[in-house]
Amino acid sequence: MDNVGRLFSAPILILGLLFLLFLLAFFIYMEITGIIIYFDHSRRDDPVKVRGLLFQSMKKAFVVFKPFNLPLLVFVILFMPLAGIPFTSGPFQGFEIPGFILDFILENKVLNVVFLIVMLIVVIIVFRLIFSLHEVVLENKSFFGGCKESVRKTRKKFIFPIFSFIIWNILYIAFEIIVAAAVIAILLAAARFFHTGLEARDYFWFNLTVWSGLGIVLSTIGLAVCNLGFISVYYYELSECEPVERSKDDKHILQRLLKKVVILVMVFLILGMYIDNTPYAVSVAMLRDDKAHVDIVAHRGGAMFAPENTLAALRESIDSKADYAEIDVQETKDGELVIMHDSNFERTTGVKKNVWEVNLDEVRQYDAGIRTAYRYKGEKIPTLEEMIQEAGTKIKLMIELKSSGHEQNLEQSTVNLIRQYQYQEQCMIVSMDRKILKKVKEIAPEIKTGSISAVAYGKIENIKEADVFSLEATFVTRSLINRLKDSGKPIYVWTLNNEKSIRKYVDMGVDGIITDNQYLASYVLDTRGQDLMLDGIVDKVLGKQE
Repeated sequence: MDNVGRLFSAPILILGLLFLLFLLAFFIYMEITGIIIYFDHSRRDDPVKVRGLLFQSMKKAFVVFKPFNLPLLVFVILFMPLAGIPFTSGPFQGFEIPGFILDFILENKVLNVVFLIVMLIVVIIVFRLIFSLHEVVLENKSFFGGCKESVRKTRKKFIFPIFSFIIWNILYIAFEIIVAAAVIAILLAAARFFHTGLEARDYFWFNLTVWSGLGIVLSTIGLAVCNLGFISVYYYELSECEPVERSKDDKHILQRLLKKVVILVMVFLILGMYIDNTPYAVSVAMLRDDKAHVDIVAHRGGAMFAPENTLAALRESIDSKADYAEIDVQETKDGELVIMHDSNFERTTGVKKNVWEVNLDEVRQYDAGIRTAYRYKGEKIPTLEEMIQEAGTKIKLMIELKSSGHEQNLEQSTVNLIRQYQYQEQCMIVSMDRKILKKVKEIAPEIKTGSISAVAYGKIENIKEADVFSLEATFVTRSLINRLKDSGKPIYVWTLNNEKSIRKYVDMGVDGIITDNQYLASYVLDTRGQDLMLDGIVDKVLGKQE
């Protein structure tokens, strides 16, 4: 948390971040406003041009600058994303609570229950205030006035809209799947009938890549528009608005629009048949088969399959063929180096004592497997020396030195052990405390060091005492990755425990992923750029690649 402390000790940086957040929230609210206004014009059978819609949206959006309406931005950028409701195509649609915060919450049973209760309350608040935006935009009410009216409207009709909204989103996802399947079928048919051999496969994969990119954009925008449309329908129903009579010609507008879309899609597909896609397809194939190495780092030695930071966990990491095992090192009262993440033994052993209060002899009596599977009963807390001996050349170690404020000779003792076993090429020393890294560099410049950070701000690539960076996934961007790579400093991302996040950051170009599930990470890397089910279908239709 040292990085977080430095962040909040920089007032100018905080003000800059708040300003950017405010600006982003304003544009997101303007987008929502535009969609609400568009649906209102549509309901009243009053066509509106894009320029007029943009002008109205900006005019309505500026009401957030009124003092009483400022909480509206908090509602838009915090409550709605936390509830998991996509009402915007902007960056907050994929908003997630940072992984390190979630990990801290989920490791504590009390916090776990509190978290679930808070999230439930957030969802209830959002759905009770769901019509407040419509009231502000369409009825020119203040945000608090809109909230009051929204609560009144949803007083007796609250549960049903939630379930209806869930079903609506399920139907939308089902529609997306059907459309995606149709596009794949058309591309396969075009590839089979207009191309042969390797050229057919190249045509298919290239066009699928292009259409997938377009599909992601349309899906993101479409979901936001459809959800706001759904809420708008409920709003007009509860507001008892009189239906607007439409002319007979209006009934055919959707049909004409659908025809235009189908024609446009067919034109693109036909053009694709006659364009030589081979050079591009070869590039796509190279990307799909990219074997550029990405390190797999088993978090806390391999915590998902054995008691964390133990020899059993390390052996599991070795069996999984992980590149590194990340272990946490602290100093006991008598100056011995033990492997322990928390400053207190309670969570893993049930003993309510701090690491710096006990000697190694007492630590050896603790049971590190008491809170895990029965077969690990009696598993001991190892020393750093035992971990190095067990790892040998079978796996590298990412040794995190944890500062408690009570250590006496943490850095020097660690370096001495590494040198004793000539382990310099088999490990790196990492820490959240830059003072520790600086000291390690001074006494052992030959050992690779890495800076761990929960947040990434400023020109971190200029930190001299760090050869690599280990960053929390939430704050890792492509531009940051590129900056670090240009500086010759590898970047590791933590903690990635599902296939989607692993694929995302591997595709972004990180050098290593830190995970609790090294087997899953290995599988994802082995199937990098592939969809096994789709590959099977392509093989059936177009023939297997020689």
